[in-house]
Amino acid sequence: ASEAYYCSDTGSGGFVDYDKKSGLYSHRLMGLDRFKMNLDKDAGSIQLFINSLPPEAPIEMRKPKFYCRYHPDIPQILYCQSGFIHFDFNTENGRYVRSNSESIQFYGWPMSIEYGTCEKF
Repeated sequence: ASEAYYCSDTGSGGFVDYDKKSGLYSHRLMGLDRFKMNLDKDAGSIQLFINSLPPEAPIEMRKPKFYCRYHPDIPQILYCQSGFIHFDFNTENGRYVRSNSESIQFYGWPMSIEYGTCEKF
């Protein structure tokens, strides 16, 4: 069964603007985003549709697909991953946390974390 949601960030922050000379990032509040989400419970996946990115951005960034698993002790929590991007979702109250740690592989890339709520439509 597939379910559609509207999602909205409540808060966000991150580390950006990597300085090669000092080896440090700048801490910055990030912009808040709104996006659509499709939860496919049968396939165990979530796909986001992020319209704030430019159309020339790679499809993996504009429409990332996450493969999910449920926590054995907390059945309402989905832990989802797509590469180094995580999306954890509470199926009971619609809260989520989204994080990006691609800088582990691509040093100097920004790191970010966002949290918010999704509502079924």
